[in-house]
Parts: sequence; structure tokens; C-alpha cells
Amino acid sequence: MPINRKNSFTTLTSRSQQNKRIKLLAKDIEKESKIILKQQNFDNTKIRYIELEIGDEIVGIDLSEVNLDFTRVRQNAVVCACDEALILRDGYRHLAAISPNLKREYQISNRRNEISKYMETIIPIYDCKIELDNIQNNSNNSSNSSNNNSVNPNFSLTNDQNGFFSYRSIKDLLNTLIPIWKKKSILNIGDNIKLKFGGDGHIITNKYAHVMFTMCLLNEGDEVLKPEKQYW
Repeated sequence: MPINRKNSFTTLTSRSQQNKRIKLLAKDIEKESKIILKQQNFDNTKIRYIELEIGDEIVGIDLSEVNLDFTRVRQNAVVCACDEALILRDGYRHLAAISPNLKREYQISNRRNEISKYMETIIPIYDCKIELDNIQNNSNNSSNSSNNNSVNPNFSLTNDQNGFFSYRSIKDLLNTLIPIWKKKSILNIGDNIKLKFGGDGHIITNKYAHVMFTMCLLNEGDEVLKPEKQYW
């Protein structure tokens, strides 16, 4: 019988040493559990989570961490849920602190950064600048020569507002979304793509400080009423 030279877990004073020991234990449990489940004829079955009571401390071991693909799926689901529910980092950190089943906040933040970097490669965000001097002059000339009451006399453009804005290419969006729509049978070969464009702006002191333009696919029917079906 091999000699176990490992120190007792309770004698480990460093948190990093404890985490390393727990990770080794998780790998051993994950490996042995496959053999036991197979012997007991549990097909397509995995142990995902266990809890250990070590002294007065409860330690949760997430065996899905051993399977990177499954971990990514869970992390993606958490990122999506936090975005849809508008849960900020501090809020999620408080939740994760009281629930061992939740991923740690730093893991979710790292995964969100990975997703953001990937999205920047397939649907990049471009920055642009529009000089508004000529637009201002044309607007003044038009207002002097026209009696159109729809012109707001209090609206003005200043040089420090010169059109800084960011945008995504519709072509990049469609190159990404069309394969998804085809896979879900939302679009079929020969269908006409019906897009609707909209926007929302927040007005501060008679000036547009922020405008968001969105796009949705009318082929989806009533699904376009859902916020997640609005692409920007």
C-alpha cells in the first residue's frame, strides 16, 4: 500500500494550499465516480456538486469545474442572466458570498471579458467623428429661409459636441445572425429578410446626449416584442 505523505487538510494554513488540495480531490472524485456509476449501471450520469463538512466549515466542490466545456456553458448562462436582470458586479458578489453553488464573481467577470473580446472580433465596434460646423451653418440658412414651425429654435450645436459616436456594421450583424436564424428555422432559403430599425434617445437640455439605434427581424413575428430580440 502506498504511503500517503500529504499533510492533513486541517493543518493547511494557506488558502491557496487548501484550494489546490480541493482541486486534486475533485479530480479524484470525478474520476472514481465515473467508474462507480458505470458499475451501478447509471448511464449518461455525472455527479455535479458535493459538499464536505470539514470541522466546522462547509466546503462545496463543483465537479463541473473538471469539465471545461460544461463550465463554460454554466458561466455563459450566468453572464446572460446577470445582463438580462441588470445585476451588477457588487450585487452578484454578495449573492455568491452566501451561496456556494454560485460561481465566484471573478470567474464570471473573466468569462464576460472573454465573451466581449470574442464579440469585438466578429462584430467590432467602430468609432467615428462628424464635424458639425457645416451642418450648423446649413441648419441656420434653412431656418432663415423657411417658415417651417417644426424647427426647434432652442436646439443648438456647439463645437464641443462634434459628432463622436460608435456603431456596429449591419453587415457584420447579419453575417452572425443569419446562420443562427437559419439553424432555428426562423429563416429558410428564399425568404425575404424583413428588418425594422428603431432608436431611443435621452434628451438633456434640448440636446441629444445619447441615442441608441436598434434592429429586429420582423420574420420572428411576436418574438420581436422581447428585449433580447432587439439588436444594436
